[in-house]
Amino acid sequence: MQLNINLLEDLPIAKATQKYLSAPFLRLVFVYFIGALLLIHFLNLALYYNAKSNMGKLTATLTTYVDNYSQLQKQIDDLQFPEAIEVTKDMTITNQLTPYLQKLASYTPHGIWLTNLNLNQKSEIFSITGQSIKTSFILELIKNIAQYNIFNGQALSNIKIQQDPKIKTVSFTISNQGNKT
Repeated sequence: MQLNINLLEDLPIAKATQKYLSAPFLRLVFVYFIGALLLIHFLNLALYYNAKSNMGKLTATLTTYVDNYSQLQKQIDDLQFPEAIEVTKDMTITNQLTPYLQKLASYTPHGIWLTNLNLNQKSEIFSITGQSIKTSFILELIKNIAQYNIFNGQALSNIKIQQDPKIKTVSFTISNQGNKT
């Protein structure tokens, strides 16, 4: 005959081990484990569908940008640029007047603004119209025109200065009739 004696049965460790390894406890742990796995799975699904939705919106936006770019590229391609710029008579006259305009601009005193400039092609007849905040500035402009020979020695034959009592500026016109000095 054989006798089995469990010497560890009365020890507290053995009882605790039996308690935690029992079937109801293992079922409970299994249920919690499966629940955690399902929760993680559903969270991943939610993140996936959210990312998929955002990707759809980004794709639509990108498609709109590509369409707009294509339309702009087509408009640019449809633009026609001249092969060469044709020099016209007006441009030639403007190029001839440039030295006079540069001189006039550099010798016009501060406080004067020119409103009209008439000059024929050979600079024989000219007139300058403008306004000033002081009469002395107009006199300085007249002196500069004569001193720096802005209009190739043309004599000033007509100077008209008017002050409007309502406005604090002085209007003026300086001109010649083609008279050389």
